[in-house]
Amino acid sequence: MQVWFSKFIRGRVFSVLFCILGFGLTIYLSSRLGILIEGFAGLDLQLAIFLILTVFCTYMLIYVNIHRENKKTQKLFNLCGIIFSFFPSTVICFFLFDLIRSLCGASDGRLYLIPLLLAAVLSAYGFVHARKIFVKEYSIPIAASSKHQRSEVKAVLLSDIHTGSYVDRKQLHKIVDAVNRLQPDLVIMAGDTFDQDAFGHCDMDGVKAELQRLQPEGNVYAVLGNHDPDSSHKEVKEYFEEAGIHLLIDECAETEDFLIVGRDDILGNPARKGISELFAGVGTEKPKIVIDHNPLGIEDAVKAGAALILCGHTHKGQFFPATLFTKWAYGRRGFYGHFQTGETHSVVSSGTGYFQLPVRLGTNSEVVVLHIKLHGIGGGAGHLS
Repeated sequence: MQVWFSKFIRGRVFSVLFCILGFGLTIYLSSRLGILIEGFAGLDLQLAIFLILTVFCTYMLIYVNIHRENKKTQKLFNLCGIIFSFFPSTVICFFLFDLIRSLCGASDGRLYLIPLLLAAVLSAYGFVHARKIFVKEYSIPIAASSKHQRSEVKAVLLSDIHTGSYVDRKQLHKIVDAVNRLQPDLVIMAGDTFDQDAFGHCDMDGVKAELQRLQPEGNVYAVLGNHDPDSSHKEVKEYFEEAGIHLLIDECAETEDFLIVGRDDILGNPARKGISELFAGVGTEKPKIVIDHNPLGIEDAVKAGAALILCGHTHKGQFFPATLFTKWAYGRRGFYGHFQTGETHSVVSSGTGYFQLPVRLGTNSEVVVLHIKLHGIGGGAGHLS
């Protein structure tokens, strides 16, 4: 079901349906704003508002999005995104107000100022809240051979930072500081570290300097996500290496405690290697940690016998009501959080940054701390966090 839906939302039919929905919501929003203005000023501006919103949305979604590699256009895109983030809250508040209004029989158009102000407050809160970094912790028991000397490894999971559009060097600096304060043994980055066009308009040398500060040095591993430049770009891997990060593209890396398996993103490379192929020929008894940006790969990793699968991608929906839509699309296990299936644990992060709209409502920008407790094979009991 989730695989089918993932393909559907990337298809033309979904794009058409999304445009139709957007068109309908624009008409609805224009009518309510028109009623509000008419109530205060006596002017019928519904058509004018509709035309302005239509031109604005079209410009943002088509022209600006295509030309984001231009720094001036990128700034305009950021401004449009901030304005556009007001759209979902306003539609929801107007809709709820219409329900209340129909029950109460109120007819004064000036009352639409109430949901408009409420939407403004929600949007402002979501804008500020998105920039706060929360720490989420899980305790994960994993069976390991008796050869292991350490009983616990503290790993930090980052995902979906989306450096580029709204997450700038200053915000990235805050993220790196948050990670280093935790003093982890291992850092894992589960994709979408960048927006795809970041290399065209960002200060990538400055970004690299921030990433180089991640501790512990030499123990940072990453995979690519669907918004990172795809794996065919050799300069991307070179960039990660210069930043002190081991980028794994359908590759394995052995650490003191684990075999880390990094998968190429399934959306960027549908023909990526199978998980069984990656596991084949690996001569180690160490627990296998799979990093896969998209949680659609969780089931395959469970069947292959991975000890732990780490994912991102979903953003936990980022803001309501997209949270409900995303949970339905990916299922409970693939949506967010820590789950255990047999001896295999999976963790899906809500992301450390944000994408397209710089707001979070009902979700957090998070740094995930994994307290991985290594116990002898056959001992220790797993639990659900």
